[in-house]
Amino acid sequence: MEKRVKRSGPDWISEVVREMEERGDFRDLPGKGKPLDLPDDGLTDPAEAMANRLLKQADILPEWIELQKQIRAELNWLRQHRADPDFPPRLAAVNKLIDRYNLLVPTVNLQLPRARPEWL
Repeated sequence: MEKRVKRSGPDWISEVVREMEERGDFRDLPGKGKPLDLPDDGLTDPAEAMANRLLKQADILPEWIELQKQIRAELNWLRQHRADPDFPPRLAAVNKLIDRYNLLVPTVNLQLPRARPEWL
């Protein structure tokens, strides 16, 4: 089961790593005492690659990815229930999620347009 993180911003990874250290999540990791296996592709910052690998192993996702999953699920529901009385409030709610998502995504090209009934 994926853990949910409700943080964002430049320091959220540092906060998550610190919390994991405090809980002892880094004790007895596979490969303890061995050299790190960092990619040598010349494109990836070694510190970023290591942080991403630690977050992946701990099943922690950035908030914007969690929001993306919620948005997709809501849009699927809206497409299948256009005549449902809950359609208008759920459309408004998904647009609030989209607005939050658009503020958090790392690049502009990942932003989503707000949902409109005629597009569903």
